[in-house]
Amino acid sequence: MSLNWNFEPPLHSEFADRDIRLTGSHLSGKHIALLITGSIAAYRMPDLIRDFRREGANVVVYATTEGLRYVAREALEWCSQNRVIDCFTSDAEHLSDSTPFDAFVVAPASYNSLNKASLGIADSVVSAAIAAALGRMERQGIPVLFAPAMHGAMHNSILTRSMRTLQEMGVTLIPPQQSHGKNNLASLELIVAATIRALSKSPLCGKSLLITGGPTPVPLDNIRSITTRFSGVLSIQLAREAWMRGAAVELLLGKGSRTAPEYLQAKKAANYEDYKKNVSMLFPKFTPYNK
Repeated sequence: MSLNWNFEPPLHSEFADRDIRLTGSHLSGKHIALLITGSIAAYRMPDLIRDFRREGANVVVYATTEGLRYVAREALEWCSQNRVIDCFTSDAEHLSDSTPFDAFVVAPASYNSLNKASLGIADSVVSAAIAAALGRMERQGIPVLFAPAMHGAMHNSILTRSMRTLQEMGVTLIPPQQSHGKNNLASLELIVAATIRALSKSPLCGKSLLITGGPTPVPLDNIRSITTRFSGVLSIQLAREAWMRGAAVELLLGKGSRTAPEYLQAKKAANYEDYKKNVSMLFPKFTPYNK
């Protein structure tokens, strides 16, 4: 991109100020509750809201007082186009009876909120909404997802016990990105994909798929090799879609392929022989077709 600019204004757009361009329809018609708790990662939530909306979702934000220290209410309302719920009112929004949610996403989920949820403490509108969400999960199968984020020093046996309790109840825990001694919030792409997967009613749910793609280089000597120009993009997109629809996906890519999303955990084959070996290992019943 050139740094030269002729100071012309942008071209006219039919999009209104808060409109977004859809990139998918996986969450079309879905009503998502985003529950924000007291973690610095809350500053990323406006982008998460817009990512949910790009898949067609309507997002309503619940936020703790501590959460609103790290992200402005105005930004959340601008991105969601809905009022932020941060206190109890006579409308009993924490119960969401009048407008039931299709999924509840606690992000970022702080140390405090995870432990409170596991113990059944409901002393704020957010923790009460989580308590009601867990009840809906148990009786109606409504997905509840937590995306933890906290310093590694706080990752103690109490937290581990709480997360295990929630997982045993049926909650989906979205693994954090662990680096520099911290449980950093998972990527926004993973949070959205995990929500789509949790809501999937596809026939692919519970199925196991092996998807291969990318180049298959065959070495001629120590320098030269014969290969293809495949990038693996189509295979990655197929694997991504299958994963979001609930399938267990094994993705095998040849060396030189594009990078797959982290949640696919793709295996890389260095050459054709390695590719063949991996296919045989991942799919024992695979028998090459010979004319």
